Amino acid sequence: MKKSAHKNLLQTVLEFGLSVRNERQHPIQVCKLSCMLFDELQSLHRMGNTERIWLQAAALLHDVGKSISGKDHNRKSRDIIIKSANLPFEQDERIIIGLVARYHRGALPSRCHKYYGEIGSESRYYIKRLAALLRFADGLDGNHQSPVTDVSCRVTEDNIIGCPETEGAFDPQKAIAKADLLEEVLGRNVIIRQLEPVFPDTEIELRDSSDYTDLPY
Repeated sequence: MKKSAHKNLLQTVLEFGLSVRNERQHPIQVCKLSCMLFDELQSLHRMGNTERIWLQAAALLHDVGKSISGKDHNRKSRDIIIKSANLPFEQDERIIIGLVARYHRGALPSRCHKYYGEIGSESRYYIKRLAALLRFADGLDGNHQSPVTDVSCRVTEDNIIGCPETEGAFDPQKAIAKADLLEEVLGRNVIIRQLEPVFPDTEIELRDSSDYTDLPY
């Protein structure tokens, strides 16, 4: 998908989310963090661009169910996404995206859950891995104040060491609490090592962050 088409698609998804529930900062932040984690851990999950787009959509829409109910909003988000033909995805894609959003909190994926037990094994494979990334990203923004400005990951035989750069209050325990599915699907313990703030005069090699910042605030 060309970059302009990709940006237009995400803009459509964001506008849909805002039409259901007027919250902008947290969904965009979780979308950015989800993409960073996807890219950092690509050697483990081995998913591609299509799955990355599904993850972005799920991240932007994961809390839309709060417009109906706070207690079980993850299931409400799932239903809104799956039933919304105005979203720029086919029905089978909306089921995947909706289930990824459903598992950003609460119970882990189970064959006894609505929709999840009715789809094929390939779709379940993607859903578990994408939901694991979304779930952890949501934990990194547990206070909805966007304290994490960047996150890198170091992978060892036994661990995934997440290294967030932060500005402001950040509670690593909220993130660790939501790393359970990531640990399950990637077979490693998740550890957080908070980095010291990077000051402008520090000489570092910056990665291209354009894909993480092209959504309007």
